[in-house]
Amino acid sequence: MNGFMMFVPAPQDLVTGEPNQTAVATVNIKKYD
Repeated sequence: MNGFMMFVPAPQDLVTGEPNQTAVATVNIKKYD
């Protein structure tokens, strides 16, 4: 899932279709941290 999110630079979640820029940023931070 994390690898998939990496390919989602859009400021919205493709699953929910809702703005989810913060969640994407959080996933990236956890992955690189």
